[in-house]
Amino acid sequence: MNRFLVSFDFWDTLVENISYKKKRLEIIGTFLNEHEYERSVDEIKAAYGLIRQRIAQNKTQEANKYTCLEERITVLFQNLQVRFDNDMIVRLIDTLQKPIFEAPPPLIPGVRDILQYLSMFADIACVSDTGMTNGKSVKYILDYHEIDRYFKHYVFSENIGYNKPDKRMFEQLVCNADGIPVDRIYHVGNFFETDVMGAANAGIHPIWFADRAEKNEKCMGKKFLMVTDMGQIKELLKGED
Repeated sequence: MNRFLVSFDFWDTLVENISYKKKRLEIIGTFLNEHEYERSVDEIKAAYGLIRQRIAQNKTQEANKYTCLEERITVLFQNLQVRFDNDMIVRLIDTLQKPIFEAPPPLIPGVRDILQYLSMFADIACVSDTGMTNGKSVKYILDYHEIDRYFKHYVFSENIGYNKPDKRMFEQLVCNADGIPVDRIYHVGNFFETDVMGAANAGIHPIWFADRAEKNEKCMGKKFLMVTDMGQIKELLKGED
């Protein structure tokens, strides 16, 4: 039997996309107080918002460019007029992961069953953009839900230096595939532009998880595999098993 490879996006495909922003703003405030910097909630919110501006700026300068966590925290400290060193950056990055550990997001319904099913005859990967939640935390969440054992490969934007839909994210998946040809690789994700078109442009079969999808006009008139429930992936791929 020839094995194939199925990769999954993370947020809103494997797990619910929960916002940890409020808790992280509180963590930043506490962290600053510990270093004898008193900043108001509004000041912290404003500085935090400027991180997104830097991300957009970087993507304008180079398409799909990933903004590393170290640069994001540097922007935060600079706009809060905090004197900092690399050790402070690293410690804040680690501390900002705590909300994930304290309250991991729940799995999307059907995820555990489809991973168990696919693992019998397919390799499984996770291809995900990472932001304030880093790759280490993504792996922690999968371990927390006891599904990490199903994943053979991981491709994170923090390691590639680019976000989906950049072709390099999916090319790395192909490189990691242990010889499985690209025409036997599938990618499941909820975002049309980043997951569906990104995979398709790299020659990978996209499967659009439309239950969690961002509906837009760009999707109309295009043909691609689509599911609204994780269990439907079994039917789509039954010819591969």
